[in-house]
Amino acid sequence: MGALLIQNTGPSLGLKYSPFENSHIGVTSWPPGVSAKLMAASQSASSWKRHHAAVNNFRKFCIEKNCNLSFPVTVTTLRSYTNWALSEKKLTANSVKVYLSDLKLAHLNQGWDVSVFSDHFVKAMINGSANMAIYTSISKKNNLAFSFPLLKILGHEIAISNWSIANKRVFWTASCVAFFGSFRMGEILTEKEGVFTIENLTWNKITLKIDHATIEISTPKSGFRKKGDFIDLFHLEDKECCAVCCLKGLKSANEKTIKENLPVFTFDSGKFLTTKLFTKTVQQLLEPHLGSHAKLLTGHSFRAGIPSMIANHTHLLSDDDIKKWGRWSSSSYQAYVRLKMSARREIFNKIASALK
Repeated sequence: MGALLIQNTGPSLGLKYSPFENSHIGVTSWPPGVSAKLMAASQSASSWKRHHAAVNNFRKFCIEKNCNLSFPVTVTTLRSYTNWALSEKKLTANSVKVYLSDLKLAHLNQGWDVSVFSDHFVKAMINGSANMAIYTSISKKNNLAFSFPLLKILGHEIAISNWSIANKRVFWTASCVAFFGSFRMGEILTEKEGVFTIENLTWNKITLKIDHATIEISTPKSGFRKKGDFIDLFHLEDKECCAVCCLKGLKSANEKTIKENLPVFTFDSGKFLTTKLFTKTVQQLLEPHLGSHAKLLTGHSFRAGIPSMIANHTHLLSDDDIKKWGRWSSSSYQAYVRLKMSARREIFNKIASALK
């Protein structure tokens, strides 16, 4: 196949992010015998959006450096792009690695040679940038990790707010589920208040039992698990903070109006709780207690809550326990693992002990 000219169609490049609705997703054509629809469904909408960002970044480089806007890229162009991204645009080594990975996928999707992406000098420049960052003395603000006491304070602020009871229940349940499940907020909340995708958490992805709840994550961050991931939550003695109790209460309160295929965290207005609104509201509610430090709280603060708490209770849980609970990758865990419920229950019992 010949070179593919990247059409200059403006900032968007004409890319679409609903692969099940649009089969092009920024690719002008697929190799013979390949189903465009199935290829579109092979990646999540967020992944295609990231691919778009990578191609757009490469396009910006070509315009600034007056390079030929064409694929496949040559090794010289790739080296120049890497240097430009790291040295001139000050992108992190990790960001450039992700962009190069997406550009490589664009080549694979067209059946082109990808050997240029293994170039020694490209890898060396990325490693050099990563090493230099270690010694950089520029101080950066760190996000705060959520603690269990802070979670209770948040619950108090929600309780005394002038929100409707229904909306209080929605926000508090989302907070407890995020904290005890160590979720990424994008796994349980929508990006837009009136739009949701198959990636978002809906009621038909939650199984409620007497003493636990199992939540299915359709498209986990790791691409190793093609069938998604399953997160188990267990009962906590403190029922007000128990994620399982909150989910049961939320479903029971909306039993007559609930729709299994709609997002779990929906306000009484019909709008969905978004990741942006969640972070903004948490910051506002806790500002009286934390002052300006409340701005350091993000959705990721909830994901970091359990491991940060366990750092002070190393006699209870091991590093492996935490990696398994939060589905963090490491040299020992190349892919996210689905633990047997007995194993997760044992870890949760240790976590519950650390809360006392």
